[in-house]
Order: sequence, then structure tokens, then C-alpha cells
Amino acid sequence: MALALAQVKAHIRVDHDHDDESIEGYIAAAEGYLDGIGVDMAADPRPAAIDHAVLLIVCHFYDHRDASMEKVARAFGLAIDRLVAPYREVTV
Repeated sequence: MALALAQVKAHIRVDHDHDDESIEGYIAAAEGYLDGIGVDMAADPRPAAIDHAVLLIVCHFYDHRDASMEKVARAFGLAIDRLVAPYREVTV
């Protein structure tokens, strides 16, 4: 189940409605990314680590919506990979 907008906004400390559409897009992009690397986003209940990975990705997208930094991206990718690795579906 997708994270609620209010839950994500609380995590990224946004208390206005101006960026709601962008944040909803970031949620969809984060979930799409995880789904694309083999994480079962339809699991019910969804493991907390997966929800946390979505929150981290959305926070990253929101905080860095104007710029990209290579070192941040590498460290960020490693953290996400470690959170979701146990939940990836491996295909042979």
C-alpha cells in the first residue's frame, strides 16, 4: 500500500500544500524505482524497510530537486540498496 501524502510530508517536514503535486510525483517515482529493481511493492503488509526506503528516496528527491551531487547519490544508493536487498525478487 502506498504511503499517505500526510505521512511523507511529516517525514520531510513540509507543512504547506504548495508542493503536494510534486511530492505525490516523488512518491510514485520512488515506488516505481523500487518496483523496477525487483522489490514487491504490492506486498501486504509491506515491510517497514520498504516504506523507509520510499521515504528516503522522496526526501532525497525533494531536498535535491534543484541540483545533483555525485557523492550524495552514491551514498544514497548504497543505503537504499541495503534496505531493500532482502526484499528483491531474484530472477534467473
